[in-house]
Amino acid sequence: MVDNADETEHDDDSQTLLHRRTLLKVMASAPLVVSLGLFSSPVMRFLKPTMKAGNFFQSADLPTADKPPLFNLRDLADVWTCIPFMMPMKYLVFNPEQYEVRKIPGFVIRTGKNQIVAFSRICPKHRDHVLNFVLPAADGSCGCVDKSCKGYCIGYAKTPSLICSYDKSVFDIGNNGRASCGAARYSARQFSISRNGDWISIDGFEQVGIA
Repeated sequence: MVDNADETEHDDDSQTLLHRRTLLKVMASAPLVVSLGLFSSPVMRFLKPTMKAGNFFQSADLPTADKPPLFNLRDLADVWTCIPFMMPMKYLVFNPEQYEVRKIPGFVIRTGKNQIVAFSRICPKHRDHVLNFVLPAADGSCGCVDKSCKGYCIGYAKTPSLICSYDKSVFDIGNNGRASCGAARYSARQFSISRNGDWISIDGFEQVGIA
């Protein structure tokens, strides 16, 4: 009986010592954890300047429309009517205003009786290149909105398309702007559209994967 009591007392002492060691380890590591926490916030804000202090789970800084362009269906009366526009997009940046507005060139196009689409004119392959709208004519003449392509589109675009006249990339409008030939590997960036009666609003970029 005495041996059992001694063993029980020894086990209690061991448990107490273990708890004390655990407590000391926690106390010793607490300053390190706090220091890492205080250090990680400035590092994260350096990597992501628009993040608020300590807000590690802040949502992604996606651009939003500043003043959505408006069009009337009368402006797009015929199929394959194409109208260029400038899309003001608000980007979060590290400045006193916490944002800046950048104007993105785009096209709004009627592709069918009740179907309107809008695409960014910025080439997904080279961001400093601008896309042209091509509607191949029956006589083989150039159908670009402007003549900056100098006729290079002929022979590349077989369907109504967007084309980069610099690298000959062609984006099929009827297939959601998918790259059909040329150097580009990603689709042309598409804008989301909302309709209210005869009015069409360009609301911002479609929320899709990296393109």
